[in-house]
Amino acid sequence: MNSPRPTRISLEEVVSRLYRALDVREWRDGALCGEITVRSQPVAEFLSKYFDPGQFDDHPFYLEECPDEGDPKAVRVGARFCFRFDAVRGSIGLVLPDADAVLARADVLRGRLLTPWYLVREDVASWEVPSGDLAKLPGVRALVAHLEQAAAVFDTLLESLVFLHQQRFDVPLRCDAAALRALDEERLAALLAELAREDGHAPQRAEILLAAVVEMLQTEPEAGRFAALLRRLPELHERFLTGYRLFASAFSFDRIRDQVETYCVEQTTRIHRSLSDIQGQLLGVPVSTIVVATQLKPVSADPLNLWINAAVLLGALVFCVLLSISVLNQLHTLRALAEDVDYHERSLRAKDAGLVSQLGPRFDQLRRRIRLHRLALQVVVGCALVGLLVAFWVAWQFSR
Repeated sequence: MNSPRPTRISLEEVVSRLYRALDVREWRDGALCGEITVRSQPVAEFLSKYFDPGQFDDHPFYLEECPDEGDPKAVRVGARFCFRFDAVRGSIGLVLPDADAVLARADVLRGRLLTPWYLVREDVASWEVPSGDLAKLPGVRALVAHLEQAAAVFDTLLESLVFLHQQRFDVPLRCDAAALRALDEERLAALLAELAREDGHAPQRAEILLAAVVEMLQTEPEAGRFAALLRRLPELHERFLTGYRLFASAFSFDRIRDQVETYCVEQTTRIHRSLSDIQGQLLGVPVSTIVVATQLKPVSADPLNLWINAAVLLGALVFCVLLSISVLNQLHTLRALAEDVDYHERSLRAKDAGLVSQLGPRFDQLRRRIRLHRLALQVVVGCALVGLLVAFWVAWQFSR
């Protein structure tokens, strides 16, 4: 019967109870090496648990020869062990030599690494509050998040941000501790505050950031572009502010208001044209319907008057049909104008929601005018139909 698997030891426990308890610790030949003297019974109990063969897959290690070497099968206080630790299982975490190693990983800079990590030389772990240069890491991750929004895609194979600005421009996500040390935290905070503003211009800010990054880094070697971005962050901030000021000057309230006023005048003219285009036919409504009834003659006086009345009624009917077609066409035009007004209002809201509250009444005026003209056209068709019915009724009376 197989023995039960021992409880898995977490990386946090190994770091706190073993790695940091080493009397001698160094990174040698790609691995953490060190010596420890068992000074208390809790340490002896932990090492007994750590030496369990069932833990070797998660925490592989090798014991090297050292003075007063203890017995791993019976750990006692006062014993001494010399370790060479191999890489722990990936699901447990990462043990890395220094900050350069962790900053070379894109998943760390993106904040996507779910497993914990421990840096030997800095004696820093991911589950602890970062200190020193690594205290800037959360700000760098926030900057990377904004860069991902500006980028076309993140290439997971090359671990780089892909920007499309005239042509493809790659920024591999890796840097070193020196770049992090040179990062200006105040400028980073100011840039992040600008990028996080909620004023409806996030797409425009992303485009401005994209252009600033590409223009600033195009002379840098591809592999060191992100490190150069961190070192030259004040320049990136200035480039972004310059681009945003140019955008803001083109997006001034007076300019937008003038554009809206010009649009409203043009739309008002087009709305009025919905009646003026059929003005001649409108003037013919009373002539061809009501007045035509006066041209009808009694059939009893002359049987030939029946044909005259039929011709008059046919003319009135043809006029009403043509008028209805013209009015229907104008109603379609007014519907298209109403949709265009809605589209321009949505576009204005996408630029800045605050502008709609100030310039929205102009769009409401256009909608009221469109409804008024639509009602007028419907009344015209109604009058023509009523007049036509009156003419038919008179003809019927004259034909009895």
